[in-house]
Amino acid sequence: MDKKKQRGQGRRLNGMLKHINEFTPFLETDDRYEHFHVPSSMFIESNKTSEKVKTAFCREWLRKTESFISKKPKDLSFCKIVAVISVPYYWSSQIIIFYDEEYYNSF
Repeated sequence: MDKKKQRGQGRRLNGMLKHINEFTPFLETDDRYEHFHVPSSMFIESNKTSEKVKTAFCREWLRKTESFISKKPKDLSFCKIVAVISVPYYWSSQIIIFYDEEYYNSF
């Protein structure tokens, strides 16, 4: 049973990528930071999940971070955008937008 194939990887990946594309940044600029977590179940870090699926997730995660950076408002006094990809615990990955320089330096 341990070698059984994990089914629905493509469908789950497509759903997760769709949710990643729906992330809306710069809504909570009064807070110290804003963060986005992986919008799926923990299937992404399973041993049975293919490397192609994990690579597609990482590419999309970095692409979304780059789009946040390009959309960064000019009127913010401080704003750093960081992508955290936790390998092999992909489900713990985050995109963090820091609005407070002191908090960013102590993070």
